[in-house]
Amino acid sequence: MSSKEPYRDRLKLADRIAHEGLIIDPPCIRCARMNERRTVECRRVPSNKKCGNCVQSGRKCEQDFHPEEKWARLDKAREKVNAELATMENELSSLEEESWKRQEELFKMQEKVSKGQMDILRIIRKHSRLRRQKKYLDERNMKMLNHDLEILEDLDEQNPPPSPPSEEMDFPSSEDLSPSQLLDQMSPDFWAQLGITTVADDNSEVVAGNLSSCQ
Repeated sequence: MSSKEPYRDRLKLADRIAHEGLIIDPPCIRCARMNERRTVECRRVPSNKKCGNCVQSGRKCEQDFHPEEKWARLDKAREKVNAELATMENELSSLEEESWKRQEELFKMQEKVSKGQMDILRIIRKHSRLRRQKKYLDERNMKMLNHDLEILEDLDEQNPPPSPPSEEMDFPSSEDLSPSQLLDQMSPDFWAQLGITTVADDNSEVVAGNLSSCQ
């Protein structure tokens, strides 16, 4: 650095610090006083303890404690954030607890649905198995029935069953018969009970006439 132009060199360094330096908070005492008149930034590079404004003016760069107002604003802001954070954490905890309950309910419902599906599948399988059994038993029934009918037909062909008794003949009513026809229908046993052993054919008309007169 040339000692002939120290001010120009300080300007160059101050300009570089202004572009590459970091803002210091709290600012140095000189920058804090300058902020009372106009807004300035107190910047310095990490490897040096002088800010750009102090380098430019060739003054000693000294820092002071943070003012009480700034501490108060900071504490107020922290309290507000902490309160909001606590509220959010409580809400988050409640939501997480509610979410767990909903998940448990959903899990139980899924278990019920799964069990119901298993029951339906079990019933469908049993129903299908019973239908197959029914079909097999029905077919078996028809086969056994046809088999026994065939055997019965063979036995009937070998040993025909006796003829059924003939139906009783329909005899005409006595009211519809003439006296002579009525006498013809009477058996000898009937005449024997009356003490008449023989009824001649030529006397049948006489007897018939007497019966007619008795009616």
